[in-house]
Amino acid sequence: MSDFDWRTDADYDWEDETAIRVDRDPGRGPRMPWQKWLVPLGIVLLFLFVGWFIYRQFINQVDQATGTRESEVIDSYANLYETAATGDIELFSTLLSGRDQAWTVAYQKLMIEQGLADRTPLSLTHSGRPSTVETPVQFADDLRTAVITSTATYAVNIGNGLTDTVQLQQSAVFRQGETRWLFAPPDPEFWGETVTISGLHLTFFVPERDVALVKKLHRDLSEQYLALCYTEKYDVCDKQFTVNFLSDPATLNQWHDAAYNIAATQAEGDVPITLPTPSLVGLPTDRIGYIALLGGYARQILHPVMAAGTAYNPNDSLLWFQAVADYQLAKLGLIAWPLTRDQYGQLFLQGQFSSLATIRNAPGWNVGATDNPNDRLVVYAIVEYLMGEYAPYDRAADLHRDLASREETPENWLVRSALRGSDFSQEAILQNWRQTFPAALRTYLEEKS
Repeated sequence: MSDFDWRTDADYDWEDETAIRVDRDPGRGPRMPWQKWLVPLGIVLLFLFVGWFIYRQFINQVDQATGTRESEVIDSYANLYETAATGDIELFSTLLSGRDQAWTVAYQKLMIEQGLADRTPLSLTHSGRPSTVETPVQFADDLRTAVITSTATYAVNIGNGLTDTVQLQQSAVFRQGETRWLFAPPDPEFWGETVTISGLHLTFFVPERDVALVKKLHRDLSEQYLALCYTEKYDVCDKQFTVNFLSDPATLNQWHDAAYNIAATQAEGDVPITLPTPSLVGLPTDRIGYIALLGGYARQILHPVMAAGTAYNPNDSLLWFQAVADYQLAKLGLIAWPLTRDQYGQLFLQGQFSSLATIRNAPGWNVGATDNPNDRLVVYAIVEYLMGEYAPYDRAADLHRDLASREETPENWLVRSALRGSDFSQEAILQNWRQTFPAALRTYLEEKS
């Protein structure tokens, strides 16, 4: 028998709601308003995913291309310095951009005469090790210009035969040539506008890129200028000096001529001292580097100041002038005195300090600052003697003035200088001469005996 219950419309009580049977799927609820957005949202998400995937593919391709270019630029940088070290000017020239002929010639001359990493005008000795290149290399938007930042290592004398390590950070611009990346001059925007830093006695003109560092140099050198004027009695209290910090690489050659800026300060008119700007030389990475840079720039700026303050002729006895000037800067704490205990010992054992013959055989007035290293040792040692414990000179400025006004041979001047202001006989001077150096020599001689 079937359980089917057959009914007609007449059999229902339509007023009884409980009798109404709704025939619907018990698993589905009423349709919510937001459900109509599911399909469009899915389409949007699909497009976003496809867009992200295409973007990532593009970025990966750019990163791969940039990585390849970065390797090429770094290789070109290394090749530039390796070629410079060989002295092959023809090959070196092929690695330079030709867009600025004066810039190209300056670097060719620098490679031939000094070397790209030479910083001896700052009294820094290059380690001989390749510079460390920092990554990532900075590329322009068109990927055809790159800026490499590298760190070079130097040694600076800190006295008593000891040295400290100085690191200078340098930037180099490369542009893509037809077959290789070429070392190239930066655009003017790299350096920025020229900024003036004014003071009572020193006025500096510097590229905007180096303003922060040169402001510190200006502050510290201005303090030492006042010491030269008021304490050390150089006649510069009423003088003003202008210093141009230039981005021109020709200055890296020019400042090797120690007499150049000294002569500039004594020329008629306001002739500025010209020096390479710090970014061209290398920026210090720490306090030790800054102190070394300050001492190096002090020699380049305050040597001419001292020459002007004593009417010193830069073409006359330059080595003697530099020895006295360096003694003064060492006294101010700007540089370390260059002579070491071992060097004194070497001179002593060679008989250089055994008699007044040392004075009579001293280097002549025309000895240049880069001539025989032994001449330099002797001159610096004599200057230290003249300014030392038994010194006839109270100040370096007095010795500078005496040197500037002397009209006699070096040996006669030195004998007179040793006797200056005293009743000492030559035998007394000889005894004092011998007593000036034992403190520096005692340990050395004991070790050698």
